[in-house]
Amino acid sequence: MFQKELLKLYFICGTTTCQGKDLYRVVEEALKGGITLFQFREKGEGALEGKEKVELAIKLQDLCKKYNVPFVVNDDIDLAMEIDADGVHVGQDDLGVDEIRKLMPDKIIGLSIKTRKNFNNQKLNM
Repeated sequence: MFQKELLKLYFICGTTTCQGKDLYRVVEEALKGGITLFQFREKGEGALEGKEKVELAIKLQDLCKKYNVPFVVNDDIDLAMEIDADGVHVGQDDLGVDEIRKLMPDKIIGLSIKTRKNFNNQKLNM
């Protein structure tokens, strides 16, 4: 079951958002600093794809495991399932939460919400 404590210090980062620094080192420093959840958000111009993205995700996931911090993949359900991530975060235009829950029954599912109306229209199973 989802624990609110995981949201205390929720860190989101990818290679395109760590200001030119090595993402592995950035995440390691964040873990040492006490983050409670890490979301791998590899998007945008210059983002890693394919095998490179999978390999980095696995390295970061292993690092998070050392610190007992959940590893969530942003906007890539296939990657999250392939590496058995702790969860996935999706947007309003992605596969619905109910469908994701069927694919990932015991995982964290995050959903970007833009308005209260969108929130009320989703059945969130945390």
